[in-house]
Amino acid sequence: MVYEHVARWMIVPVGILDILKAALPVWLGMQLGMGTTVSIAAGLAASIGHNWPVFLDFTGGRGLGTFLGIWLVIFPWGFPWMLVFLAAGWLLGDSAPFALLSLASIPLLARWIGGPDYVLPVSIAMLLITIAKRLEANRRPLPAGGGAQQRKVLLRRLVFDRDIASHKEWLNRQPPDDNKKL
Repeated sequence: MVYEHVARWMIVPVGILDILKAALPVWLGMQLGMGTTVSIAAGLAASIGHNWPVFLDFTGGRGLGTFLGIWLVIFPWGFPWMLVFLAAGWLLGDSAPFALLSLASIPLLARWIGGPDYVLPVSIAMLLITIAKRLEANRRPLPAGGGAQQRKVLLRRLVFDRDIASHKEWLNRQPPDDNKKL
């Protein structure tokens, strides 16, 4: 979102900070001898805090940068693996489905190259966090009327991380003007 809404060059410093936001607690936990489980839990907590920040009324980012930070420390092969999927999605015009594919396939990569067993539960935790974030969509309400329309929106949120079919329209949407209600 930084790329589309702030400035293209800002993706680098923001991305580095997002990666460090989770990599640092995981790395520190490992260095302090807290064990793999506690260290990974610290990184996942950083991701949850990124996705639902208290100071932004629980409306935050998507957590992909923080996931990259966790992989960088606990399974370095997961870092470029996820980046390749995200880059492919970006080149094809929609990285959201590729983010899910990367998280779902990292355990296959770990198994193929003899990576650690904890990659599978970490990947599942990341998928669950991603699914929860996409479906709750920063508390954006579902369309009125229920039924098929709501199911369609939930499916779009799950797969494409948006409520409407057009990615371009979604990026160019305007926030509601709450002052008009007064």
